[in-house]
Amino acid sequence: MRNKTFQFYTLFFAAVLIAGISGCASQKVLLAAKEKVAEAEKNFETVESLNVKNTYPDNFTAAKTNLLEAKEYLEKNWLVEKAIPAADKSLDASRTILKKYHGDVIADKARQLRKTIEEKVGEDEDSPLKDYLSELDNVLDYAEKLETGQESASIDKVLASLDVCIKAQDRILSYTSDKLESDVSFDIGSYELSEKGVRNLEDNFIRKIISDKESYKERYPDSIIALRIKVVGYTDRVGFKNLSLIEELATGVEGELPPKSRTEERRQFLNKRLSEFRARAINEYIKQRILATEARDSHVQVEQEIIGKGEDSPPGVLPSGSVNDPQRRICKIYGIINYMAR
Repeated sequence: MRNKTFQFYTLFFAAVLIAGISGCASQKVLLAAKEKVAEAEKNFETVESLNVKNTYPDNFTAAKTNLLEAKEYLEKNWLVEKAIPAADKSLDASRTILKKYHGDVIADKARQLRKTIEEKVGEDEDSPLKDYLSELDNVLDYAEKLETGQESASIDKVLASLDVCIKAQDRILSYTSDKLESDVSFDIGSYELSEKGVRNLEDNFIRKIISDKESYKERYPDSIIALRIKVVGYTDRVGFKNLSLIEELATGVEGELPPKSRTEERRQFLNKRLSEFRARAINEYIKQRILATEARDSHVQVEQEIIGKGEDSPPGVLPSGSVNDPQRRICKIYGIINYMAR
């Protein structure tokens, strides 16, 4: 009798143990199925947002049908295991669409935008548009990796590539540039804008960029509107006789100013400082004018970039051999508008 009782309890506890293990295994399968279906659904929702149903109909149907099947299996406990392969099939179809869309649409757009930037700026190494070429190159690099199978299509990377193209296009459309001749924009031996310089800025640059800024505010009312203003100053190779100007240009960097005995280095240093001061005067005036059109709680930002290149030859200007060359006494001005989430 005692042996039979012992056998009964042994079998009972074995059954409980097996049921427990089976339950744990079922929970793991259920959790894995839920995660896989959620991933498939996220991918398909992204594909749907791209409006590619008619472009890739077979893949779209496969992604949708298999996702619906996976969801149905997930609702029925005894069919949970079938949800995972169905979700995998949906994922494969969605990723195929993302890969094709990136290659057919996004990469093609990136090539067009790259060509447009190169044609627009030419050999102008100062243009801030050139800064965005590397972002487009990253899009094209990713396209190549997708094509060669080095990477699989990722929602985040595909959407990031799309965002790069959208913003690059906006930057190209908002891009504006101008050139101020120092002889008419500044008084001799001065880095303060002359009345004529102000008028030129207003007519040729400020009016347009303020108008563009207002357009961006209307298009993106819930975003921060960022205006990037870049000014690059250049000078000729004429020396300095105005002692008060030399003192102003050397303020704060007295220890860096070469001595009078090193004539050429001293002249180059001072001309670089003068070009920077003039570039700053222009940039500050533009910033003040833009912000003057905004309320205190405005979501408009002005990002400044000020560069003084002194006696370097401006892009597109061939050296004339003349020390006093008016073609070199210029300030180049660029503006680009962007938007970003608050």
